[in-house]
Amino acid sequence: TIAQLSGSHADGPTMMGSEASSATNPTFVPDRQEVTTGIGGTSVYVSAIVSGTERIRATTSGAVVTGNLDLNDGSLLDVGNGNSEWTDGTLRVNASGAYATLRLDRTSSATADMIIRAGYGQLEIGTAASPYILVVEDEGKVGIGLTDPDGLLHVAGTGSVIQTLESTDGDALFRLDGTTDSYFIFQKGSASKWALINDYTGTNEFSIYNYNNTTNNMRISAAGDWYFYNNNMYDVGSGDSEW
Repeated sequence: TIAQLSGSHADGPTMMGSEASSATNPTFVPDRQEVTTGIGGTSVYVSAIVSGTERIRATTSGAVVTGNLDLNDGSLLDVGNGNSEWTDGTLRVNASGAYATLRLDRTSSATADMIIRAGYGQLEIGTAASPYILVVEDEGKVGIGLTDPDGLLHVAGTGSVIQTLESTDGDALFRLDGTTDSYFIFQKGSASKWALINDYTGTNEFSIYNYNNTTNNMRISAAGDWYFYNNNMYDVGSGDSEW
């Protein structure tokens, strides 16, 4: 009230009527003993100023945080439509549109460096031009380079797609562990061509399976015996021998 503003309390609020308001110079201060902390601004924005530094600016297009924002005390943060909140260390963005989006920019350019968005039962990490660099579905499937992963991990790309496992100080392992059989399938388009199979039909054997004629072409038993099917083996030894 006017009485409070004009009161005689040493630490009371006051208006700095002789000051020019700006983003760093407040004209309303809650404590007249600290005239560099308060509210300032211009005709097009209002600024919250702490020790002469602008921390939050509210404009006609919304609020822009210009300093560090610490919400570890469990206070609320309203973003966008007012349904977002930070409670007990959690930031929730509840959008009214198709996606709830967090945009990360280095500059104010129109193209975002990175976008994290959630909607339609999945989390997407990408850019404005390529939103599906990484997709995590609510059922646990992870996709890289595609929108709808067809397995726990599905990687897609154009050109030569190379997956690298590298250890700088030990072994690099690729492990297939199935409760029945373990398959490593080579496929072209939608058609499976060949497969490496461990423990085929529960016999503790390793097999090369040919999907082209639905047969095992070779298997290795647990005892180390090698078996070849169709009675044909070519180019052994001199290159002219055959089985």
